[in-house]
Amino acid sequence: QQGWVINISSRAGVFPGPGPYSDDVPKMRAFMYAATKAAVERLTQALAVEYQDQGISFNCLSPTGRIRTPGNVFGMTKPGATPEPFEEAIAMGKSAVFICSQDPKTFTGNILFDDATVETYHL
Repeated sequence: QQGWVINISSRAGVFPGPGPYSDDVPKMRAFMYAATKAAVERLTQALAVEYQDQGISFNCLSPTGRIRTPGNVFGMTKPGATPEPFEEAIAMGKSAVFICSQDPKTFTGNILFDDATVETYHL
């Protein structure tokens, strides 16, 4: 028996890092979102420890930028929204296929950023 669980996180789970902070660090004003994404990453690693012997891998995939979703598109229409380019979802898909092609007993507990995974493993 084997299986793969891929949770989705965000760079918000690690941003902005330790302080002190300069004035040019953007204020996210989304601390609950960031906290839950960090929790998803820790939960992923805790489950990886629990289920490794059963052949079930738990990994977390984090998009590097904003993926074009209805919520993100709507958010860009708000007054004062900073226009940012959307990331294509293809890197997430390639990374997910890569994760599921690995041995679940040895490739588990990873927090992977989609663009870095594509580049590192030449996907």
